[in-house]
Amino acid sequence: MQRHNNGKGDYLMLIPPVIDGGYWIHDVHSDGREITWTIDNTRDGMSAERGKKVYQCKDISVIEKSDAYAYTLDKCDNLGDKSIPIFNIPK
Repeated sequence: MQRHNNGKGDYLMLIPPVIDGGYWIHDVHSDGREITWTIDNTRDGMSAERGKKVYQCKDISVIEKSDAYAYTLDKCDNLGDKSIPIFNIPK
């Protein structure tokens, strides 16, 4: 997030731990101007709607909550000013 906000590109893959079901893989690409965030849950046999979702956004932000850091995507294509809650990291 910091590299994107500084106008630098980067790549990150997030694989949250699972208790039951398969993995949801988050591929995050940034060129410093735009973020492409892909969520792939095709490996999750328990998910009702398997597939890939791709978000093209200009900004990412984090909100510190009492128990976690909540990341949101902002200024996304076709969504106007709507923020997308995308990922939580427990404290």
